[in-house]
Parts: sequence; C-alpha cells; structure tokens
Amino acid sequence: MPLVSVVMSVYNDGKYVRDAIESILGQSFTDFEFLIVDDGCTDNTRAIIAEYNDRRIRLIINEQNLGLAPSLNKAIRLSDARYFARQDADDISLPDRLSQEVGFLESHPDVALVGSPAIVIAHDGEPIGFWPAVSEDIDLKWGLLFMNSFIHSSIMARRSVVEQVGYYTEDTQKAKAFVEDYDLWCRINRISRSANLPTPLLKFRQNPTSASVRTRHEQIRQRDRIARENIAWLLGVSELEEAKWMRLKRFLLYPPGEDPKLNGWELREAVSFLESIHAAFCQKYQVPRRAAIIHRHRKYWVWARHAWALALRRSGGHDLGCRLAMLGEGVRLLGSAGRLSVS
Repeated sequence: MPLVSVVMSVYNDGKYVRDAIESILGQSFTDFEFLIVDDGCTDNTRAIIAEYNDRRIRLIINEQNLGLAPSLNKAIRLSDARYFARQDADDISLPDRLSQEVGFLESHPDVALVGSPAIVIAHDGEPIGFWPAVSEDIDLKWGLLFMNSFIHSSIMARRSVVEQVGYYTEDTQKAKAFVEDYDLWCRINRISRSANLPTPLLKFRQNPTSASVRTRHEQIRQRDRIARENIAWLLGVSELEEAKWMRLKRFLLYPPGEDPKLNGWELREAVSFLESIHAAFCQKYQVPRRAAIIHRHRKYWVWARHAWALALRRSGGHDLGCRLAMLGEGVRLLGSAGRLSVS
C-alpha cells in the first residue's frame, strides 16, 4: 500500500497535462500512487496519459463528465493511502514537494492539512509572480473564515480526516463555482490543525481560459456564502444577518481603492462586529490567552491601517462624516492595540 495517493482530475487538458504528469513522476519521494480521473475527456488527454508506462499511474475513466468534486471524491474513495495529495492538470509540482509535505505530516501528527506558497507562471510556463501563503494554524483558521488560505494544487491531507468531515462538497452551486476546496478546508480546520510550508513547492499556472476564471463572479458569490456559513457557525447562530454581513464585507473585503458605500454608523458597526467575531474565534478554538492577545493585537493594527486607507483613498462620493469615522475607528483600534498586554 503506498503512503500517498496523488489525485488529479482531467478534462480536455491536453495542452498542459504532460507537464503535470511528469512533475509527479519525477518526485524525489517515490512511495505514491497517481490516480488520474479522466472526467469524460474528448480531446487527446487520454492518449497522452497512455504514453506513460508507469505502474504508479491508475487511470479512472468517467463515461460522462461529472465535475471536479465528484471526480476527486471518487478517486479518494478508491485509495487506501495514509495521505491524499492534489495535483491540477495545468500546474507543476516541484521535485521535493511530496517529500517535504510527507515529512511535515509525519513529524506533526496533530496537523491534518499542509500546503505551500507557489511560483506563479504564465500559460507558456514563464515565471510571472509569487503567491504567498500564511503558515501558522491560528492565522489560517482566522483567514479561512473569510476566504481560501490554501492553493488547491499544493495541498496534502490525511485521508482519514477528509473522510471524517465528508469529502469535497458536491453541492451543485459550490462545485460549479470551484469553491469545493475552500469548503473542505474550512470543515477540516474546525476539528484539526493545518499549516503552509514556508517555501514554494508548486508552479501555479495563471491560465486565462481556466474554468475558475470563467466563473469568477459566481466564485466570489459562493465564497461569500461559505464565509457567512463559517461566521454563523462560529457565533452559534443558524444564519448570519444580511445587513451585518454586508457591512462587514464592505469594510474588510473591499479593496482600498473602491468606495465601500458605508456611512459613519455602518463603519463603526462593522468594526464592532469584527471585534466580536474575533472574541468568539478565540473562545471557540480555545486559543491560549497570550496567543489570543498577540493575534488580536496584530489584527487591530491591520484593521486600523485598513480604515485609514479607506478614508484617505476612498473613491466615489465625498462623505466627510464617513471619512472622519474611518479615521476615528483607526485611532481607536490603535489605542486598544496599544493597551493590550501579554504579561
């Protein structure tokens, strides 16, 4: 029985799939099986896969296109390996990726999920940037409340934990918007710890024709849906009020160059709600007092700087009252952060 199952679902990926396959077969760590799901391909992808005479490859054929989440779940259920690793058909794993991730999980039995930053490459493989990744469990848990903190194609997880939380969601709306990974990481992090390694282990291809790019607006809508579910779970309520969410989103998730469309009262309500979420977060995850204070201190500084950025760079209307409220909230947050003590 191999230690790792690398899972890749392909659908008409003939242009890039060879690089993806070879990046896995060329890993320095060799105790793995490579489960490739042909999700109803109609191009030359299956013919390319057939060129590789490697006993580690197991080809699973869907007679019709099922979609990414059902295909990944199908492969995971066919695996008996201790660890499950993802690979996308247009990305490239660096040679020591599996070795480093296995080594980390073997030495950290309390961690269920590990990923890494990535080198961003263009469609032709040329490096064009760097995708950073938060590494500490407390920061990952906090970040996951609002958005995805992992690069899907970089992760390795304990298969038993993936099974425990119920695999990738096959909710039609989430799956079609390609947020099934975000949904799964959230559920894993409710019961276990996670991490990102500090060095990039993946080349992530920025493909302008990818399905996730084509569904960008729906992806944001479903991401927001998961974020609202996360916060409701954290606060112990069945559903998050729309007004509270919109105020929070406009403050926290709108880029500084955009008009958040908040008046002074709404801005103060958004920040107050954010503070209450952080308090509930520390209580839910039983964060030790010292760690909770340090994390709160860092977040207050971030929120204060963000409030000032919104006030100073706000486009659209020129609501002086709102600008003054943003500046005032920034000052208050900094004052509160300065009074925090870890002694």
